[in-house]
Amino acid sequence: MTISALYDIINRYNVKWEGVCRRVIIMGLDPGLAIVGYGVIEYRAPRFRTLAYGAVTTPAHTPVPDRLELIFNDLSSLIDMYRPDDIAVEELFFNTNITTGISVAEARGVILLAAKKKNVPIFEYTPLQVKQAVVGYGLAEKRQVMDMVRRLLKLKAVPRPDDAADALALAICHARSANMYYYISGELVLAEPNTAVVDAGGVGYKMTVSGNTLGKLAGKNGTKVKLFTHLSVREDAMELYGFASLEELSVFRMLVSVSGVGTKSAVSILSLMSPERFAAAVMTGDSKAISKAQGIGAKTAARIVLELKDKVGKEFAAEASAVQTEDFPETGGSNLTEATNALMVLGYTRAEAVYGLKGASPDADIETLIRCALAKLMK
Repeated sequence: MTISALYDIINRYNVKWEGVCRRVIIMGLDPGLAIVGYGVIEYRAPRFRTLAYGAVTTPAHTPVPDRLELIFNDLSSLIDMYRPDDIAVEELFFNTNITTGISVAEARGVILLAAKKKNVPIFEYTPLQVKQAVVGYGLAEKRQVMDMVRRLLKLKAVPRPDDAADALALAICHARSANMYYYISGELVLAEPNTAVVDAGGVGYKMTVSGNTLGKLAGKNGTKVKLFTHLSVREDAMELYGFASLEELSVFRMLVSVSGVGTKSAVSILSLMSPERFAAAVMTGDSKAISKAQGIGAKTAARIVLELKDKVGKEFAAEASAVQTEDFPETGGSNLTEATNALMVLGYTRAEAVYGLKGASPDADIETLIRCALAKLMK
């Protein structure tokens, strides 16, 4: 099914998009040393609005460091001016001209630095992913992509220069990848490992789900459910992911923004731990707990902690603190405190010990608490 067909179905049921879809500003950037195309759009599914587009240019025969400084300064000013929620950049692709590839890589590095300095999340897409998201066909010709950009943004002419059109296409790709649907609400018709199908308006939406979300759907077949969604656009397909809560969706998007962490790895982590427990692990530097997820090595877990500590701290501080402290009296003589200390002596981190004892009765004896916690942690 093409994206256009999906939108036809959505519009047929008169969904009140303003009430369910957040407004997001996306900046697309097409890297280059001579020309950096930029395009800024406002997106509230399924509607786009063009805010600005154009190009940052650098003079030929100017020393490369000076050209890179110009790109950095101009892009920093553009980010300050439009305050995007997300930035979409084309992934680096080396063709037969290695010299050109190196100069593009240098400009791209400056672009990523400017975005990072402004604390704007960065998302990267290949040309095939952009074509798939904008046109619905990964091998579409460039002119088809540019014409679809014009149509989607309701512009009178194809944006010029071409670099600006490419940047707008990147922004559209990100909008459709991350925000095509805010949530899907309907009857749960299937819930099995990694998959849930929700019937909404006569259309069955198949979603990939984590073990965490699947657990919350247990026993709810035939009842109305709501799953918050993320649409992932790959080079050969589009895949919809469903989440039981906005917190889980937020963690998923944080995870896939980490270098080397894909959607499969993100789902694996969220199948192992709740969003609150993940936040606690990140904030306490407990990469060991994260590395227990299938397919996550020690180095990847450490990178996740390093790259997400600040983001998680801002968004999940209260929840993470609750995971670490709830049901634990501060008095040193309590059985829960003693059981926590005993588990840490056995080699578990504090976050793991708290998780194992979460929900336990404070009146239980220490031996019972430890035995129950170990059974939970070794599952």
